[in-house]
Amino acid sequence: MKKILSVLILGWVLAATAAARDLPDYYPQGELRRVGSIDFVSLDEGRIVIDDATFTISDDVVVHSLQSYSVSKARLRPGTVVAFKTGAGRVITNFWLLPSSYRR
Repeated sequence: MKKILSVLILGWVLAATAAARDLPDYYPQGELRRVGSIDFVSLDEGRIVIDDATFTISDDVVVHSLQSYSVSKARLRPGTVVAFKTGAGRVITNFWLLPSSYRR
């Protein structure tokens, strides 16, 4: 049983490493710590819900995509998988849009 579990964990680590290598250089290196799926977003209110947790979107937020260093906040839509960085409190300062195939 331990051997099967070890093989499964090794496979997951290798898959996550391979997925991370496919990301652009301006994405964070190594493991992405804050990753989730957008449940709800209100750009007018500056509010976003990711995996049932509510955050504020910074006025100076930077949204990164796989194709461009900086894209419009309008790209933040429900169902999109993102990595994100928070500043003071629960204020998100950076988003990195992730491919739908990204595994957490």
